[in-house]
This record gives sequence, C-alpha cells and structure tokens, in this order.
Amino acid sequence: MKKQLVGAAALVIFIAVCRFVPHLANFSPMICVALFAGHFFKKRIAYAIILVAMVLTDIVLGLTTHYPMFGAWTFFTYTGFFAIMFAGTRIHSLTERVPLSALALLGSSLGFWVWTNLGVWLTSGMYPMTLGGFSSCFALAIPFLQHNVLSAGIWFVLLFGAQRIAHTVTSLQKRSSHGL
Repeated sequence: MKKQLVGAAALVIFIAVCRFVPHLANFSPMICVALFAGHFFKKRIAYAIILVAMVLTDIVLGLTTHYPMFGAWTFFTYTGFFAIMFAGTRIHSLTERVPLSALALLGSSLGFWVWTNLGVWLTSGMYPMTLGGFSSCFALAIPFLQHNVLSAGIWFVLLFGAQRIAHTVTSLQKRSSHGL
C-alpha cells in the first residue's frame, strides 16, 4: 500500500508539473496517465490521482491565469479522464500486447476528443445548437485531436516503457539476490 501511495503522489506531482509547463493545446500526458493509473493502481487510488491532480492544478491555474477554475466543461473533462482510467482497469497486459495497447490509446484519445468537444458544443455558447454548429465545433477541433493522439503515443512509450524497465530491473535484482 505504501508503494501505491508513493507512486500516486509522484504521479500527481508529475501531472502538476506537466500542466504548468507551457505546451501545445492538448499535448499533455493526461490521457496516458489516466490509462496508466487505471492499469497499475487500485481503483480508489487511481480515481484519487486524477481527481486530486486536476482539481489542485485547476485551482492554481485559475488563480494565476485568465482561465476560470471550473466551468461547465469541467464535467466533460473530468468524466472523460475517469472513463479512460476505468478502461485502464479493464485492460490487462497493456504493456505486453502492442496492438491492444495502441488500440486502447487511440480509442482513449478519440473518445476523449469526442466527449470533450461535445461538451464544448453543448456548453460554451461558441457554436449554434445546429448541425452546422456541431460540424464547425468538431472541424475546428481536429488540430486538438492530432496533438492529443501524438502526445498520447509519446507519453505511452515514456510512461509504460519506464514502468517496464523498472519492473525488469527489479526482477533481475530479486533473482541475483536469491543467487539465481
């Protein structure tokens, strides 16, 4: 349990750092972190990682930038990350099956993009509640999807790769300490 809490705290700090460092819109590790948290942590801890990291960083960003802390978009953003995290709890052998991993990552990115852009269309007032407004909202969001998919792929390789290396090193250390 202690390892889980230390890992969770490290992930919250990692998310905070990544959210505060300037980056392209939607070029962040959040989708990959949600999938990672769901896969490697107990459910309650995984949900807490996402919730604590998002709420704390949204408050800080709201106090230090011109962005509002919370809004109608919050529901869509947070539930999108929770859905990805939940998917991570259901996918076993994520790091061992590359096609499954790629599919989970692509599905998570696409699902998050659709869900949050639906939220933009429904709540922002930027687009008319017509088929044309819906189409415009999604057409203008395509660059965000591109950033999202690209960053998810990069962060997947980094996070899951680091975890795989750490697991391998730990296994080798255990073997050598037992004289195998």
